[in-house]
Amino acid sequence: MQQDQAFLGTGWAFPPHFIPQINSAAMTSGQENIQESLQILLNTGIGQRIMEFSYGTQLNSLVFNNLTALLENQIIDTIQQAVLMYEPRIRLESVTLGSLDTQTGLIKINIEYTTISTNTRNNFVYPFYLNEGTNLAQKPTPLAK
Repeated sequence: MQQDQAFLGTGWAFPPHFIPQINSAAMTSGQENIQESLQILLNTGIGQRIMEFSYGTQLNSLVFNNLTALLENQIIDTIQQAVLMYEPRIRLESVTLGSLDTQTGLIKINIEYTTISTNTRNNFVYPFYLNEGTNLAQKPTPLAK
């Protein structure tokens, strides 16, 4: 049985793109819209949104820090605060740090939540890179003269 989930919201797909066949922007709704909303929320730094300066998280300020218990708690706390303030369609169940890849500096952040209106449990895995950038392990090439 397929339920009409229009009450969960509809918005532009992320990243925004257009569908030429119908001359319209790509849209998402339901659980997909919630997942994309979480992605946008966690990728936005505080102060980056015009007219809504408190929207976002402080995750970008935590890049390049050593992974300690304090940093783990800061990551979890900033996500919990942002979801509490800016995603009213869900009830946050838990935020945990999953696997850590020390070579690339990747931490998988597991966010478990319940959609309030449907009482459906879901999870969202957000990749957070402690070492921002590419080709960090390679030696720099000398400049050509």
